[in-house]
Amino acid sequence: LIQKLKTRNKAWFKEILDIDETDTALDFILEFYVAGQVGLVSYWMQNPEALSEDEFFALMHNLIMRGPLTVLKERITLETLAKAYTATEDTDKE
Repeated sequence: LIQKLKTRNKAWFKEILDIDETDTALDFILEFYVAGQVGLVSYWMQNPEALSEDEFFALMHNLIMRGPLTVLKERITLETLAKAYTATEDTDKE
């Protein structure tokens, strides 16, 4: 079912964007993009209590329109990164 969904979505993007079928790199890019969307929906379906339907679709829209790195940067501060780095160093010393 997941592979079928990914295949259909990739075909839809190729048609909408008029993508050259011989461009193998673009096929990999679409696979990455579509797999992320399918994975996100799958993860939410396994954890529906984590986000309401409205919160989930707002997040997905934000990720699609702005990109995951931009959204991630907004949620992570330098302080958070410093704490994570310190925790990693402490673990490495053990």
